[in-house]
Amino acid sequence: MSNINRITADKVSEAYKKTGLTPVNSEWGFISDNEEINCGCALTAIAYSNKMTEPGITLVDILNVMEETNGHAVGDYDENYLNGFIDAYDGLKRSNTHELYILGVEDGTAAFNKMKEEGAFA
Repeated sequence: MSNINRITADKVSEAYKKTGLTPVNSEWGFISDNEEINCGCALTAIAYSNKMTEPGITLVDILNVMEETNGHAVGDYDENYLNGFIDAYDGLKRSNTHELYILGVEDGTAAFNKMKEEGAFA
């Protein structure tokens, strides 16, 4: 299991800083009416951070892809791991005992706590 791609709390924090997105959970994100505050979940921030320098890629594009793929467009991550990460970041509790799901829960919890400690949530 040492070769599993993981999402660290630092990676999430860096993605938010790079994109300027305000953290949210329980949704992929949104663009405010006045476009002064753009929000995204941890996975949206990472996906946008990875693609924002590509010509023509907008936050709307990223939000649409995240919705269409249920967050799995963020990168090469195991589905069980991502589901655990998403559930933990969103504050959901499920009875999934898959070891990669549990690892995702640990990393999602760490990312949520780091962003909360940084006072980043809207």
